[in-house]
Amino acid sequence: MPDQPETLVGQYWPRHGPYSPARAEAATSTVSELVRYLNYATGQGSRQALRYAGDVYAVVGGLKAAAGGLEQTLRQLGARTVALRDDPTLGHCRRRGDRAAARTEAAAGGESLAAARQAVVALYDALDAAQAHLASLYHREESDDDGF
Repeated sequence: MPDQPETLVGQYWPRHGPYSPARAEAATSTVSELVRYLNYATGQGSRQALRYAGDVYAVVGGLKAAAGGLEQTLRQLGARTVALRDDPTLGHCRRRGDRAAARTEAAAGGESLAAARQAVVALYDALDAAQAHLASLYHREESDDDGF
């Protein structure tokens, strides 16, 4: 197993910067690849990766933590997108010189990010509920064939 996730991620994306468009984009690409790994691990590899209820509980907990972090990310992306409305250099690629069109698109982007934020809050709540149900499960040494 690689180093602790914080150490591994910190090698490429130190929490306190430096920040750049390329690093931010690379971080989202890495998140996407990790989700892809999870898709395989929870699909064809689920008998190995998720042998026990506690394993599912732990993965759901990690997803819940990620959803909680995404709420903040989406809120901040929304705020930045709305702030772009007032940037005098902002333009619209299909309506050159139409500043109002650029402002409208930025506002709509901000609204869409707010909707995504609400969706991720609902995702967090659903994952929290799932984890609460999984918390009471365990495995006995023997099969439960006797009805207990």
